[in-house]
Amino acid sequence: MSLTPALCVLILRRREKNFSVFDKFFEKVLDVYKNLLESFMRKKILAFVLLIIFTVGATFLFQTLPSEYVPDEDKGTFAVAVSLPEGTALNRTAEISNRFLREIDKLDYGFKVLSNGLKVLLISDPDTNKSSAALGVNIGHLVDKKDEQGLAHFCEHLLFMGSKKYPNENEYSDYIVKNGGDYNASTQRDRTIYYK
Repeated sequence: MSLTPALCVLILRRREKNFSVFDKFFEKVLDVYKNLLESFMRKKILAFVLLIIFTVGATFLFQTLPSEYVPDEDKGTFAVAVSLPEGTALNRTAEISNRFLREIDKLDYGFKVLSNGLKVLLISDPDTNKSSAALGVNIGHLVDKKDEQGLAHFCEHLLFMGSKKYPNENEYSDYIVKNGGDYNASTQRDRTIYYK
């Protein structure tokens, strides 16, 4: 939520009764901070040594501790896109999502690892007349080099631009749409997901 400037003025207007305790506490913290900075300015060698110790310690921690709480091999992701008409109320979206979660428990699941190492989750619903597929690749925008920012997202778009079977630009995406299908993709920080 954002506040209008006029509302901010009303909320932040100085009121001695309401903010006097906070103001006194803030002034004390500010004084301690100023004194600490002045002390470091007088003792530059000590400040430099502490900076080196902090840098070495942080480097050591970043190299020895996992970068995430859950290692890559233990990650499990299940993504669902709920698309409703524009202007649909949030409670209607929640209702549809909850109904979907109840229905998904009734489906048959299978998990396979192909000979090339590709992991496949199969979900079967004999009551549906549609099919869908999704492909997740464990590469996202965090692997972009400094001088190649946006490369992972660019590669995501290349998939729909043409292939050996569909060599013309947008031929693959046009084929999907002409046959009543839908497609999309998303590049996240550590993965790219294609679905249709």
